[in-house]
Amino acid sequence: MTDQDLKQIGDLLGTALAATEQRLEEKFTAGLAAVEQRLEDKFTAAITSAIAASEQRLEDKFTAAITSAIAASEERSQEFARNIETSLLTAFQTYAKGQNARFHTGESTSADLAIRVTALEERVLNLETRRPPR
Repeated sequence: MTDQDLKQIGDLLGTALAATEQRLEEKFTAGLAAVEQRLEDKFTAAITSAIAASEQRLEDKFTAAITSAIAASEERSQEFARNIETSLLTAFQTYAKGQNARFHTGESTSADLAIRVTALEERVLNLETRRPPR
């Protein structure tokens, strides 16, 4: 084997080695890209799922808190309305007692006057007709 043969073998080996290196690099790059894509897909799905679950938990907590606050507010409003109603009814009852007493006094006086007027009319009639008193 001559130097020239060795040089040709070396060149062929260099070319084959470069081609092999190129193919390995392409395969490695393609494999790495595929692995990166799978990881990205998995992480994206996991993160999306975690975010959705977190959003749902927050929504549930806020909904429960708002519902509870509204119920408490309604209860306080109803209690306030009952207190106002009781106060108004008590005030009306007190006013009505005074009016009732005044009305009763007026009726009693009117009834007494009617009895007295009837007695007077009877006396006048007796005097006018000269009947003896009963």
